[in-house]
Amino acid sequence: MRKWLITVFLLVIACGGEIVGGGGGGDDTVFPSDAGTDATTSDAGPSLGDFREIGDSTNWASLDVNALVGVSGGFYGGTFDGRYLYLAPSVNSETGMPHGHALRFDTLSSFTAASAWSTFDTTTLAPTALGFAGAAFDGRYVYFAPNGGEVDVQDVYYAFQPSSTFVRYDTLGSFTDAAAWTTFELRTLSPQAQGYCGVTFDGRYLYLVPYGPDGDQVPDAGVTESLAVRYDTKSSFADSSSYALMDLTLLPNEPSRRCGATFDGHYLYLSEEQNEADVTGVMTRYDTSASFTESSSWTTFNVATVNPKAQGFAGAAFDGRSLYVMSYWFGDSFNQFYDGITARYDTEPDNDFETNVLMNLLSRECV
Repeated sequence: MRKWLITVFLLVIACGGEIVGGGGGGDDTVFPSDAGTDATTSDAGPSLGDFREIGDSTNWASLDVNALVGVSGGFYGGTFDGRYLYLAPSVNSETGMPHGHALRFDTLSSFTAASAWSTFDTTTLAPTALGFAGAAFDGRYVYFAPNGGEVDVQDVYYAFQPSSTFVRYDTLGSFTDAAAWTTFELRTLSPQAQGYCGVTFDGRYLYLVPYGPDGDQVPDAGVTESLAVRYDTKSSFADSSSYALMDLTLLPNEPSRRCGATFDGHYLYLSEEQNEADVTGVMTRYDTSASFTESSSWTTFNVATVNPKAQGFAGAAFDGRSLYVMSYWFGDSFNQFYDGITARYDTEPDNDFETNVLMNLLSRECV
């Protein structure tokens, strides 16, 4: 019996609403919103009583990790290897510039103990190894997705400089030893292979999600195209033949900016944010059993055709049956709104991606 991801319940609580519409079908699984008087506890998933109360402040802890490790960094995404938690370095909180101070937390230690935290500066590997967005673990290695960040252009203005330095850490080595770290320049595959937001693993291949161009990109930085990257983890990290590229502009309804991805055991889903003009609700799905570089292996669907506010997605998650995508914002270039619309797609075989994407919408807006 499938176990329900705690995240589903947290989303409902955070928005102060209920999961509405739709329902499970095709087998005996009962969605929490569908559980009636005949539903058993095992069918409906765990009750909130099985977990600590989210509203109890004593169940929460916080700390300033920057003060602990002596850096002033912001972080974007993370991953877990079974013991250690890794945070991907993003932007320096004091300067607003990208940084490379990766963090590792030993989950067997006290959360607030300085000794439980370690840091490694990835810029010691390469000056361009900084400004990441997302991390993933493949069973041995931890990967950081290169994104980039704001840089000072001739002391005149700030603009986005996309990065292509893909970074990998070998968990069999010491976290603070540079010998355990490796980099690969994705631009050696293509000048447009740069600026990614999200990375995920399907059991063999690692996928980098192309973020797309930024309107204030550094001049002559190279056009950030929609090149998705797939790396074969069974092959050499340093060998260009281990990588494959897919130009997502070949797909219909193709936006230019994405952030986040997830894998359901067969399909890879990319979370789409906006196209060149406006926010979009397009979701992209890749059939991992088919050729990565063939357009026929990819499918798109515009979720905004179901709910106009279901767009501007940033992040996705899978619970064993359903796909969830989180809306970051909606609107157009002149009127932008932040909302709490979350879409759910039932991945069961009898549900078609194009016509049955939304099983539910958390339609209450979080404020």
